[in-house]
Amino acid sequence: MDERFERSHSAPEALPEENAEDLYENAPCGYLSTLLDGTLLKVNTTFLSWTGYARQDLVLCKRFLDLLSPGSRIFYETHYAPLLHMQGFVREIAAELICADGSRLPTLINATLKKDGDGRPLLIRTTVLTATDRRRYERELLRERQRAEHAAKVKVDFISMISHEIRTPLNAILGIGHLLEKSDLTPKQQQLVRVLRTSSDNLLGLINDILDFSKIEAGKVSLEERNCDLGQLVQGIADNLRVKAESKGLAFRIDLDPRLPERVLADPVKIGQVLTNLLGNAIKFTLQGSVALILTIREQTSDSLAIEFRVADTGIGIAAERLPHIFEEFIQASYEIGLQYGGTGLGLSISNKLLGLYGSRLEVESEEGRGTTFFFTLRCRTSPAAGASPLAAAAPVPTDPRSLAGAKILVADDNEVNVMVLSAFLRKWGVEVDVAANGRQAVDRTAERAYDLVLMDLRMPEMDGYAATRTIRARADARLPALPILAISTAVRSDQKRDLDAVGFTDFLSKPVDPDALFAMLVRYIRGPGA
Repeated sequence: MDERFERSHSAPEALPEENAEDLYENAPCGYLSTLLDGTLLKVNTTFLSWTGYARQDLVLCKRFLDLLSPGSRIFYETHYAPLLHMQGFVREIAAELICADGSRLPTLINATLKKDGDGRPLLIRTTVLTATDRRRYERELLRERQRAEHAAKVKVDFISMISHEIRTPLNAILGIGHLLEKSDLTPKQQQLVRVLRTSSDNLLGLINDILDFSKIEAGKVSLEERNCDLGQLVQGIADNLRVKAESKGLAFRIDLDPRLPERVLADPVKIGQVLTNLLGNAIKFTLQGSVALILTIREQTSDSLAIEFRVADTGIGIAAERLPHIFEEFIQASYEIGLQYGGTGLGLSISNKLLGLYGSRLEVESEEGRGTTFFFTLRCRTSPAAGASPLAAAAPVPTDPRSLAGAKILVADDNEVNVMVLSAFLRKWGVEVDVAANGRQAVDRTAERAYDLVLMDLRMPEMDGYAATRTIRARADARLPALPILAISTAVRSDQKRDLDAVGFTDFLSKPVDPDALFAMLVRYIRGPGA
């Protein structure tokens, strides 16, 4: 064996001595002992070097309390000392010491109450750790957090702005595509219009997903519970998607538990968003067979109930190895499926995050080639039979196109293309249309002429839609408070809905405007729900 190795690993002839007093004096932390009233009995060299005091100026001359800053002194008297005497120790207490030169030293203090054999307190032993580096680190963390929050806000604001700028021309593309589809076209032209509509719908879905995802990531989404008729909500969603399912030859079934109450306290917008996403996916990924939405009450008390929502299909299914990853952002079941069916891979992630606001989560059962079932459970409070907010009402199925003939509607919008598209829809339904280029003109028009309804854009020059609606509602004219005013916005957030309700809007439409939803809403507010 190597002699050097043998010497280095053999027991040394004499261990280095460690002097207990030196260990105390030059420890990497401050040590001090005090009487029960805080008078300093002993301090180590480390503490003296940090604070700049001479030993003779402290020992039996000052109390520990005298070395604390005013704020720390108050905390010492009201919390530190009582807690120490009550439980016999304190841990990691932040305190600020006043040094000999008047500067302040941030510290963390640990203290123990030493007792005699009979349990009577004798003195207090205190350990002081400097927190200068920790404070600096905390300030850096705070600055980084503020920068991250600012960056997140800038991102959300930027995406919202881009969303608005994209939705405005997209509104025209979708609207004109719909008008062309209803006109006399050759088979080739009809095929081109179908491609135009499909591509526009896909682009709109992409914009919605990215905008929703960015808002959730920035923490700008919260529950907005209100009186909600779940049956009506589900039927409204089903009516909007049934045509798409039946166009593929799929059976479309809604099964509601008969015990479902008429009203619950819930967020209809977020529940509707989750169900629309799940049903839309089910229809998209099912080539033959059926799609079903099933609501079942699992638990019920006098003031709450747990409702299970299930969306089941007989579609292509998901491979077992992909199931753990489908709720991740921008993830789809496979690259080939992404190419064939499109999409962002954000829908399920967004749905899962929205359910997380309820303390719930999305679960899945699937077998490749045999279908998929997504399900979740929501616990909701039951609600007295109070009327739901008009903003939460589900749109009925459109009725006879002649239902609106002769109605007088004011379109308030500064965008000429939007006005052109809306006017084309309205005139096609026999509506008499007037136009206001800004909110101030809208206020004047409603004072000069009686309208059956106003379509009010929110962003206009001179006077926006909020101010115009508030002014119209404030007038003494008895007919104006009852005048239906529908807000038109590129994106209506939960907090924006509260503003719309407070200002006096009757309801809202999101851009791009769906002509069927527009027609249904006009019929409801002009002719009444029984039209």
